[in-house]
Amino acid sequence: MKHTRSNAFSLAEVLLAAGTIVICILTLCVLLLQLLRSSRKTVDVSASELAAEQIISRVIYNGQYFDHTAFWAIQSPPAYKTGTLVSNRTEFAYQVDAVTVMNDNTGGTAPVGGTTMTNNRLKLVTLHLTWWDGASGGNRAGYGKLSRDVTRLVHEEQ
Repeated sequence: MKHTRSNAFSLAEVLLAAGTIVICILTLCVLLLQLLRSSRKTVDVSASELAAEQIISRVIYNGQYFDHTAFWAIQSPPAYKTGTLVSNRTEFAYQVDAVTVMNDNTGGTAPVGGTTMTNNRLKLVTLHLTWWDGASGGNRAGYGKLSRDVTRLVHEEQ
């Protein structure tokens, strides 16, 4: 009795190869999704940096030159300014606090530079910026903390 050899693959070999291909395709899909998520987060973080700089610069400029009396008279909290800004299809909510820097030598009752020196006060301006559901602490699965705080020390100008 003669045995003939077949050059074809067996069913087990075909199933093993198909399983390996499916696992490779699923792995590539997961990696692609992670890459897209990471890319989106990077774009949002970059947009938040730009938005934060734009907001705090605008608030300080307006406070210094157009709303001087109110800007230097207010003691936050409550917030000096609040609002929203849309940038790169993302809505950013912000709150700006502006606190006059007080002199420790007077027990915190007089501003740095004294009360008699006009246009010599300092303000600590803090911007709290959140995006994607800032009411719940600004978290989104896989993205980490979605907020940014920016602080500037501003001297009084007239």
